Amino acid sequence: MKLNKMNPEQFKQTRKKLNLTQKKLAEELGLQDARHIRYIESGQRELKGVLLKCFEYYCEINQPKQQGE
Repeated sequence: MKLNKMNPEQFKQTRKKLNLTQKKLAEELGLQDARHIRYIESGQRELKGVLLKCFEYYCEINQPKQQGE
């Protein structure tokens, strides 16, 4: 899943589809607190670099399975 064109609202919606709070996503990505997630969702920071790659990987391995898989 390529997320580098994701805007802040899309990032937030993706997090919610994964049923994660800001705090839980921060923990899953190895961040100290949810502040970084809030900054991305508010547009104060871009999702890029290692954090982008980690989020892409997290989304990939946690996609809901389709019927019949």
